[in-house]
This record gives sequence, structure tokens and C-alpha cells, in this order.
Amino acid sequence: MDKKKTKILFLVSTLNGGGAERILVKLVNEICNKIDLDVTVETIFGNGIYEKNINKRIHYKTIFSGNTSTFLARLKKRLILYFLCITPEKWLYSLFIKESYDVEIAFLEGITTKIISGNSSKTRKYAWVHTNPLLHPYSTKAYLTLSHEKKCYRNFDNVFCVSDDVRNAFCQKYGVKASVLYNPIDRNEIISKSNVIIPEIRNQRKFRMVTVGRLVEQKGYERLILALAGLKVAGYNFCLDILGDGVLRNNLMNLVEANGLINNIFFWGFTENPYKYMKNADLFVCSSITEGFSTAVSEAVILGIPVLTTDCTGMREIFGDSGCGKIVDNSQEGLFNGLKELMDSPNTLKNMKKASIKRSNDFSMTKSIYAILSAIQVE
Repeated sequence: MDKKKTKILFLVSTLNGGGAERILVKLVNEICNKIDLDVTVETIFGNGIYEKNINKRIHYKTIFSGNTSTFLARLKKRLILYFLCITPEKWLYSLFIKESYDVEIAFLEGITTKIISGNSSKTRKYAWVHTNPLLHPYSTKAYLTLSHEKKCYRNFDNVFCVSDDVRNAFCQKYGVKASVLYNPIDRNEIISKSNVIIPEIRNQRKFRMVTVGRLVEQKGYERLILALAGLKVAGYNFCLDILGDGVLRNNLMNLVEANGLINNIFFWGFTENPYKYMKNADLFVCSSITEGFSTAVSEAVILGIPVLTTDCTGMREIFGDSGCGKIVDNSQEGLFNGLKELMDSPNTLKNMKKASIKRSNDFSMTKSIYAILSAIQVE
């Protein structure tokens, strides 16, 4: 008689372009490659960019389909989010989770955590925290009170945080124990995809920087642009490739034009293969106001690219003692001074690159996947 497959549910808000969403798709695909499980991915909102990348063996469901490109669609989404906030978690669970699972995972903070916490059965339940809740407390919008959010977290068997800094902040805010599970990153795939040649940028001689992320306030791109404007006035010759899309795209493009940087800063939009751009860079820049454990910075290190980053959660864990990255004050001035220092010091950049290449070998997809399966008690 065949052994019954373990049924696992991953619940996530959307699969629309974020780092955590990209990691989820890679995680579930790799799990299915390594062990025979019955895996379901369910989203609150559908039509995400990464939906098409999910392995065909994985069941995919969505609760609310449709896009948010029109005013009425955005208004509908706001009304849905308000409904999700005011409705008790047990009602939400019974409304949206129609099957029984052995393991249920809320892969993001906020409403997904609230819904899974409404399961009162003996199903093993896990929550995943990807950002520092003290610095970026967006998850509270899903709850009427902080005490209610704390209560929901206490209904999980374990809470996984993507870095030590995130765990410390989580425990401080909620008074709930948590463990650290680092995000899985596929080193081999990243290196393979980076080998695609981009003729239009290969031969340029400017100091080339790259950054990857959604064009939202959290990523701090406005202050990065202003820091680069100051460097241009000071006579530095550089260019920056920005890979990503988001609500601030037009505002940022206008800021670039207003500061005379249209020949220095290029918006490439969202791309499923940012690595071909990253590989050609002299420096990866993370200007974020807050991060949990930056996937993009980890990927830059894997590609052997020196990194300059603002002082965000998780960066010291990514770099370790390798010296592959420089952490600067979390401000426009910090970015300006750090970039100026590295542009003035080619030898420092050369040493950082050597350190990054060495550090790259520490990232193992297989090791991460089996650590996750062990943590959720799946064999």
C-alpha cells in the first residue's frame, strides 16, 4: 500500500514581483524536486507575475482574481483588505481554506498569518516573517489591535524569521518565541542566468552600478538618485541600472530628469533575469530604508559583485566576516559618502570582489531546502 503524501499549504498575499514571492516559488519547486509531497500554493490576490513559474505538479489557487490596474479595481482591493481586517480569523479560515492539510504555512506577515491562525485543528501551522516588524510594521494593518496580532502568532507551532535581526525584533514586539530560517537561494541557477550577454552595455566604460527591487518608498531610490546627483555635480562618471517596477516609477523618472541624470540612470523595468545586468556591474547598491534579509544582496554576493548597502536588517549576516560589502549610514548622506569613497578607491573594490567570490561558495540551495523540511517536520 502506497504511503499517503504529506499535504502542505503555502498561503501568500500575491505572487506579483516581490523578493519573498520569488523565493516562495523557488522553494516549492525545489521541494517537489527533492521529495514527493502534495503541495498547494494559494494567494489572496491572483494574476501575479510568478504564477506561471510554479511547477505543474503544484496545485495553485487564488481567493480573489483580477488586477488592480484601474481605479475601480484598486477600490475593490481596499474594500477587500478592510473586510479581511475586521473579520475574525476563524471566519476567514473557514471561508477561504476549503481543504484539510497536514502542514499550513503563512509565508508572509499580515493577512496570510491571520487567516492560517484561524485553524483550530491539530494541523501543524507555521508563520514566516520576512521583515523587521519594529522598522516596517505594515502587518498591523491586517488586525484591529496589536494584542490581536500577538494572539494570532501564539496559535502557530513555530514562527520562522529570515535573519537573527528579524527574530530579535519579532520577539521584542510580540513576546513570542521564533526560530531563524534563511531564505533558500539557487546559486547554480543565478550563475547560469548571469551568463546571458547584453551587448548594449558590455563595452561602456563608466563606473557601472546596479540595483534590484520594487519601485516603492521602502527601497529608498529617491535618496539614491539625489546622492548620485551630488556625485555628478562633483564630476564623477557613472551609470546606474535600476531593475524593477512599481508605483513610484514615474516619480523617480521625473526626479532623474530634473537632476540631469537621464544619461546616467536607466530604468529597465521588471525582468525575470536581473542577473545578466548584475554580472556586468562594478557595484551592487542597496539603498533600502528597511529590509528583512535581502535576496537581491545575497544574489549579488553569489555573482561575486561588491555591495554597498544602507544599514539594514540582515546585511551583516549576508556578508559574514568576508569583507565583500560596505555598510553605510541609512541616509542620503551615507549613500553619497559611501559611493564616493568606493569610486575613489579601485583597490578596495578589487578586494571586495575577491571576498564576494569567496563568500559565494557559502550559499547552498540543497542545504537550505533540507533545513526547511526538517523545521516543518516533513521527511
